[in-house]
Amino acid sequence: MLLAAAVSDIRTGRISNQLIFAGLSFGIIFRVWNMGAFGIAVFIIHITIPVILFSVLFLMRVLGAGDIKLFSVISSVCTYQQLFYCIVASFLAGAVLALLKTGGFKKLRVRILYFTLYVTDVIRERKIIPYPYIFGHREETIPFSAAILLGYLISLGGCR
Repeated sequence: MLLAAAVSDIRTGRISNQLIFAGLSFGIIFRVWNMGAFGIAVFIIHITIPVILFSVLFLMRVLGAGDIKLFSVISSVCTYQQLFYCIVASFLAGAVLALLKTGGFKKLRVRILYFTLYVTDVIRERKIIPYPYIFGHREETIPFSAAILLGYLISLGGCR
């Protein structure tokens, strides 16, 4: 499912809600199968965690809704520790993909400057504002679902 989401995100810039629904359906069946009726409560708690964790990044427009939903799908079938490893590995993979896409470390200093200016604006405005596209077009963004797929695969090895 993560592979299909990454391919869709790379091709269209979107992740199908049908794909998310299929993943969440599997998650609730998995929880109820293993935990009985109590699994429904565990499922709800688990799928809510990424929404709470990443709401600020969504408001900043740094992370898309589809990416948060993918983390919810992953969380619906894994433990807190596995989710933590997956999140950390996904953001590290995303950093590597971003460096590769934007030309490595050459633009890193400029991006740090833009981010510093953004944080200054947020503090001055006293509200979260969308993080601007630095160069104004989509080529500077990465399909984060690919980083989530890589992070999930990496976390499978780290959670043994």
